[in-house]
Amino acid sequence: LSLAKLGPRAAAAIPALKDALYLDENRYVNGNALLALERIGTAESSKIILEYLKTSRWCAKTTPASLY
Repeated sequence: LSLAKLGPRAAAAIPALKDALYLDENRYVNGNALLALERIGTAESSKIILEYLKTSRWCAKTTPASLY
């Protein structure tokens, strides 16, 4: 959330935010990374967001044992 508050000044963190978005198993971490990337607002961060959202409808984290 701190990176989200920095907005464009956090552009150096884009690679780490991308990793958090795709690799972290915690949905809150994913959501906060997405928010930070949105607030950074560069073409690179927007591309990462778009690619993530294209595939997010196929949520690998949702299983019969973990519906949420």
